Amino acid sequence: MADRERESRKRKLKQRVIIGSKAEEGLLEERQDEERKAEDNPFSLTAKNFWLPFLLILFFLFAVGFFFYGRRRFGQKELLWKDSLEESKGVEEEYSYFPYRDGVIKLSKDGAKYVSSQGKVLWDQAFEMGRALVSVSGDYAVIGELGGTRLYIFSAQGLSGQGEAPSTIEKLRISEKGVVYALLSEDQGTYITVFSKEGKNLDIGIKSVMSGDGYPMDLSVSPDGTELCVAFAHLEQTAVKSRVVYYNFSSLGKNAGADRVVGGFTDDFSGGIVGRVHFFTDEESFAAYDGGLAFFSTKVRTSPELKK
Repeated sequence: MADRERESRKRKLKQRVIIGSKAEEGLLEERQDEERKAEDNPFSLTAKNFWLPFLLILFFLFAVGFFFYGRRRFGQKELLWKDSLEESKGVEEEYSYFPYRDGVIKLSKDGAKYVSSQGKVLWDQAFEMGRALVSVSGDYAVIGELGGTRLYIFSAQGLSGQGEAPSTIEKLRISEKGVVYALLSEDQGTYITVFSKEGKNLDIGIKSVMSGDGYPMDLSVSPDGTELCVAFAHLEQTAVKSRVVYYNFSSLGKNAGADRVVGGFTDDFSGGIVGRVHFFTDEESFAAYDGGLAFFSTKVRTSPELKK
């Protein structure tokens, strides 16, 4: 009886050993299959250990190539034209450049040239002038002598007209239509007169007296040439204050009286001094003062208003 039980236990133990052995063989085969699949799969962890350095090197080479390509592409410049600041006799002159149309106006004491963006001289006007004043608007430009009386009006084709002011010139402004407003100096104050694009004095004048009206700090003309904005600095008791005045020289402005004043503003600058006025369009303008900006509308030509 005891022998039979021992034989039974031996058989069971042998079966367990055989089953465990087969299980180990199965696990080993599965592991070998996984390794073979990993070798065949380029995206497996084992393959990545091989491909990663190669990919990093490839990315680095691509980045370096892209950098030098971009540097070469954007670093290339084409010289359209160049201009020498020296005369053929070897004496250097002083020049000033003013943006005009698609090029520049090259100004010296001996004259002015219009040079296109391709370096071609489209017109050349000779004159002798000390300190020049220049104003540009659209296709027109005016050049006058500070402290002198002569002025030259130019269009895209060249000299449009030449004018002579009745007294010395302090400031010049030109419209897109070629109408010129000149601020002149007089003994008791200042005088603003108007010239046509041909240089003819139109006998339109704005006279201001220092003791009453103040001094014109700046002026601006509308693109169509019919409106004028002037910033005056005047003394009120012991304080200097600003006044911005609008004039209209079209047929609409005749009803405003001989001085053509259609509007004025004095209390809208927070006590600051207006140093700059400018027309954006025929209907919009602004005044810059030490403290801010004030914007105005002349949509109603005879009644300018402050835009809130």
